[in-house]
Amino acid sequence: MNSPFLYSFKVWLSSILIAPTIYLSFYAWQDWGRPNVPLSDVNSLIQTYFNASIVGALLSFITWLMFLAATVVTYREIKAVSERKLILSCVGGILTILTFILFCSLFGSIWDVPLIIACSYCLCIVSGSLIYRPAND
Repeated sequence: MNSPFLYSFKVWLSSILIAPTIYLSFYAWQDWGRPNVPLSDVNSLIQTYFNASIVGALLSFITWLMFLAATVVTYREIKAVSERKLILSCVGGILTILTFILFCSLFGSIWDVPLIIACSYCLCIVSGSLIYRPAND
């Protein structure tokens, strides 16, 4: 019962929920090297996580639709599950990189976005494509 829609949605939703955790953990790890971190910093981190998840979902929605289209085509044309996973992980990574390039070119330089943010989303899409199991048909 694993349809192309469900597969692509799980991969996309995982990236929306996990990528902010990765890059916020990275920043918290850098900042929390000092002792006695106040509770307000933790609350701010939690608020930032939810804001980042919402913004990530909004900005990547069209990318998810393109990933869904690629998933449907891949399901139709490729029968081997391992080949589907590899193709979809490459497509997902490319779409994620292109999304960051597009938004950065529209709203500022690519260097205005910390590389850890782009890498965390790309890592989640690629690994989600490889971890979740596409349907066998």
